[in-house]
Amino acid sequence: MSLSRQAQLLAGLLGFTAVIMAAVGSHLVTLPGQEAAMRSWQAANHMHLLHSVALLALSALSRNEALPLLRWAAWSWAGGVILFSGSIYVELLLNLPGNGGIAPVGGSLLILGWVLLGIGSARART
Repeated sequence: MSLSRQAQLLAGLLGFTAVIMAAVGSHLVTLPGQEAAMRSWQAANHMHLLHSVALLALSALSRNEALPLLRWAAWSWAGGVILFSGSIYVELLLNLPGNGGIAPVGGSLLILGWVLLGIGSARART
């Protein structure tokens, strides 16, 4: 499967789940006194949806299959969303204290994806 189609598939799946998790958060994480939990949920959902859209944009850039760094950027973002947003969702839904350091790993993958996008795009042939 081409990088463009992979990125589109990932964007669709992540976008779909981002909207579902926004709805879940609006119904389950709105108890009085839970403002900090709601801010965490919203941050996770914001990163989730933002990187879903970024993957969709990446699919348009990836017509040139000679850009392996863009493939790594796509998978870095997907893994980052799963680890960053997913760990926050699980922590809040299951009322678990802390996320065991998983969210920072996911955040690092999100950052790495942007770095890979920049390097890959700079190396792209026009």
